[in-house]
Amino acid sequence: MASVQNQVEVQGTFKNDTFAKLELMHMEIYSGHFADGGPNAVLEQGDKTTFKHIGEPSPEGSKVGVSYRGPNDDQWVFAWHAPGPYPVELPAIELKKKVFGKHFRAGESIDWKKIEKELDESTTSEINTPYFKAALTPAGTNARLDVGFLNLPRN
Repeated sequence: MASVQNQVEVQGTFKNDTFAKLELMHMEIYSGHFADGGPNAVLEQGDKTTFKHIGEPSPEGSKVGVSYRGPNDDQWVFAWHAPGPYPVELPAIELKKKVFGKHFRAGESIDWKKIEKELDESTTSEINTPYFKAALTPAGTNARLDVGFLNLPRN
């Protein structure tokens, strides 16, 4: 087992900036584990949850997808990837930190393998869309993740 100093830690915050309660529907843990149980299962309007995810000391590092459901059964799907420290130059590691977010309407199927593929193909560590505002920023070999879930769709 790798020592803690070789693992990547992601200090995360999710904030519900919608006008309704959001409920955690699924966590897809591709790599690593939550040190503290993970994000809250329910986020009331304006609520914030913090968590720490420990990634493997490998290119897989910290890699997770989550989905939260809103009142119309729409879902906010968000995923991140922060590679663990491994024998390459630090700037190369920093370039590989990335995020992916997508809003799914009620009844749309969520394919977690496809989400992982889209995350792997992502080239960004920030999102600013009508449904998400997110940033995965370096903190040495660790990372800070801040995600705001925004705007309920109007039906």
